[in-house]
Amino acid sequence: MKIERIGEKKIKVTVSLSDLKERNIDLQSLTYNSAAAQELLWDMMEQAESQYGFDFSNVHIVFEPIADFAEGKIPEIIDDSEFNGEFNRLAQNFNQLALVSKMRGEDINSLIRSAEEGILDARGDQPQYPGHHGSLLEGINKIIDAYIMPINVSADYIDRISNGDLPPKITDAYRGDFNEIKNNLNSLIDVIHMRNADIGQLIQAALDGRLDFRADPSKYPGENGRMIEGINLSLIHISEPTRPY
Repeated sequence: MKIERIGEKKIKVTVSLSDLKERNIDLQSLTYNSAAAQELLWDMMEQAESQYGFDFSNVHIVFEPIADFAEGKIPEIIDDSEFNGEFNRLAQNFNQLALVSKMRGEDINSLIRSAEEGILDARGDQPQYPGHHGSLLEGINKIIDAYIMPINVSADYIDRISNGDLPPKITDAYRGDFNEIKNNLNSLIDVIHMRNADIGQLIQAALDGRLDFRADPSKYPGENGRMIEGINLSLIHISEPTRPY
């Protein structure tokens, strides 16, 4: 490892492949987060301090938050009054990043709690975040909207059907599993319309004295077909005493 001073506050560090090989570091893992790379970094800083009197005391504090972010931790706020010049600006940027990360984590956790509690209108406040952070919250809000919209439509339709109010078929476009939900609701509406029409015809036939009129249970699946078949059987038993012998 070769260190050269190229300015009052600048040094040039040359690390050869043999230097990396001696420390068991490959190029792909050359990152300050790996233990071997961190050791290389500290050795470089100590050598520069020994050879040229470079003071790295400010840098030692700044590197710790970088490692915390890489490990998914939110570091403590740095006292930026201890830094000067570019180091002070770097410390302020780290503090801002830590604050935004903490705020974003709290907002996401709040959305998770709302979902668990069934509060379906909760959303993250996207405008309070700059740049990519705002885009991330906006994306999460869109994911929630994509789930909630068909759920709300389904809940409204089920409520209307259960109260005897048959809604029109859903015509909005949905994708994937949501489209399957739409198709199932539309199929239910079709079956109810068909069943209502058949029952209406049975009633009218009875009023007209056409006692041999029956509905076709074979066009209905499951319980719907059995219900129509049961009505037909009831009509047979009711009309039987009136038949001439």
